Amino acid sequence: MGVTKHGLSVLIPILLITIVLWMIARIHSGWWWAGFGIFLLFFLFSLWFFRDPYRKISDDPLTIVSPADGKVIEIAKEQSDPFIKEPVLRISIFLSVFDVHVNRNITDGIVHSIERSKGKYLVAYHPRAMYENHRLRVNVISDYGKVAYTQVTGAIARRIVCTLKEGQKVKKGERYGMIRFGSRMDIFLPMEKVDVQIQEKEKVKGGATILARWKNS
Repeated sequence: MGVTKHGLSVLIPILLITIVLWMIARIHSGWWWAGFGIFLLFFLFSLWFFRDPYRKISDDPLTIVSPADGKVIEIAKEQSDPFIKEPVLRISIFLSVFDVHVNRNITDGIVHSIERSKGKYLVAYHPRAMYENHRLRVNVISDYGKVAYTQVTGAIARRIVCTLKEGQKVKKGERYGMIRFGSRMDIFLPMEKVDVQIQEKEKVKGGATILARWKNS
């Protein structure tokens, strides 16, 4: 199991502080050991949080995979979408602080556009979080139809990382970013073109769990 490169900017400073506190504690002892212990635990937690496990990705071109680990909190029908321009199914996934936070592309395609929206920091499972929180949406055109997936911050998560660019080709299951320390993802799929393969309250794994299948018609 590796560690995502997006966590290095957090891990390296914590590790350096931990090493310095250890060196000072060896000389002065006392409360310095307590400080060392606190930062050591914080480093180990951060190392675990930024883990990036291997995932086997489906090679079936009709499958649409989960962009993240977490729990499906809602599957809803929406009558319109500004990019897909037809009725869509929205699948909302809540990522707790204990889930893997590396995000992955859900299907092969080309990035049509990337939309960044500044907003609030409501808890990620709040019904209004997908509309009011700080978020980043990726719109993709695949061979079978248009899809979109949105990274949404939460009460603790304050930074969204996305490495994609407009016009870029993406591959299903490929890593493209993360949201730090608890968050949410919303996936938008054309309702008439897909068959959903999961249910509400189901646990999913990024890149490994199949959320839906394109109808082969």
